[in-house]
Amino acid sequence: MTGKKPKFLIILLSLLVIVITAILSVNQWVSQLAGFWLPEGTRLQLKGQFHFADRSLVLPDLTLASANCDLATVTALSLGYQQQMWRLTAGDISIDSACLARLPSTSSASTTPAKTIADWQSLLPDARVYVKNLQVLPWSNYSGEITLINRHGRQSLNFTGKTVQLEAELDKQQLQIKKLQLTQMELPGTAMIEGNINLSPLITEWPETGTINGQLVLAQTPLNLTLRWQQQRGKFLLTTPQQPRYLLSLPWTVTPQAIEVSQGEWFWPFGRQPLQGGISLKASNWMAGPDQTKFSGRLNILTAGRGGKGNAVLSFGPGKLSLTENDLPLRLTGTASTDRLQFF
Repeated sequence: MTGKKPKFLIILLSLLVIVITAILSVNQWVSQLAGFWLPEGTRLQLKGQFHFADRSLVLPDLTLASANCDLATVTALSLGYQQQMWRLTAGDISIDSACLARLPSTSSASTTPAKTIADWQSLLPDARVYVKNLQVLPWSNYSGEITLINRHGRQSLNFTGKTVQLEAELDKQQLQIKKLQLTQMELPGTAMIEGNINLSPLITEWPETGTINGQLVLAQTPLNLTLRWQQQRGKFLLTTPQQPRYLLSLPWTVTPQAIEVSQGEWFWPFGRQPLQGGISLKASNWMAGPDQTKFSGRLNILTAGRGGKGNAVLSFGPGKLSLTENDLPLRLTGTASTDRLQFF
C-alpha cells in the first residue's frame, strides 16, 4: 500500500503540471485550435490573459488578422451566466470591410441540407449579447451600441448610434421593424422607417411578403415611402401630401439571376418647370455579393421650353460598384429645354 503512494503522488503532480502548463499557454493553443474553423489565410491573435471577475470569464482582446490587415478586433470581452441567461459583453468591436473584401473567395460543395430559420433558432440558448461600440469601417459615422437578446425562441435587436437607431424583433419567421431612424447632416430632418416582413424558411431565399413604410424630408418637402412585395414581385412608391401623383413608382422583380426595375416613372413638380421621366435598372448576379454585381440601366428626363420639347437620356453600365473597384460607364444623349435655353 505504501508503495502505491509515491506513484499516486507522481501521477497527481504530473496532472497538476499539465493543467498549469495548459493554463499558462492557453493563448497559444486557443489560437491554434481556432485555426481549424477560421477562413483560409487568417489567424486569431490574443492579447492579455483569461481570468475571472464579477462572476464572469474575462477573455483576452481578440484580433482576426489576414496577411496584410486586421479584419476584426474585439476588446473587453467577457462571458457569464446570470438569471438563467448567458451574457456575452464586449467593449469595442471594429470590422474592416475593405480588408474583408480582399479575402480569397472559397467555394465548397456541401451535401448537408440547408438549415431553416427554425433550425437555427432551436440551436440558440437564452442569451444576451451587448457591445458598447460596434463599428464597420469605413462607415464609422454609423457606429453605435448594440444589444441582442434571445429569450424563449424570440430574438430582439436594439442599436443606438448618432446617425442610426434600430429596434427590431424576430418571432419565428415574422420580422417586425419597430423603428429605424436615420439622421444625416446632408438631409434636413430625420428619416423614420417601420414595417413587417414575413421571411422565407431558408435564410438564403427572398422574403415571402413584406410592407415597409417611411417618412423623410427632402428639399423642405415631406415625403412618404412605401415598399410592398409578395414573392418575387413588388413596388416602391414615393409620395407627398402636396401631390396626388406618385413622385416615384418603381415596379420590380427579383430572381436568383437579377433584380430588375422595369417601366419605372418619376415626377418632380416643385421647380420652375415640372420634370418627369422613366427609369429602368438591372442588378445582375446580385447573389454573388456586391463586388460581383453588375449594374445597368437608363433614366430619361422630359422637358419643354425654348425650341419645343426635350428628352435627355442618361444610360449607365454595365459596370460594377464596390468597396474596392468602381467601373460604371455613363452616357448622356438627347436634348433638354428650359424657358431660355436648349441643350443638345
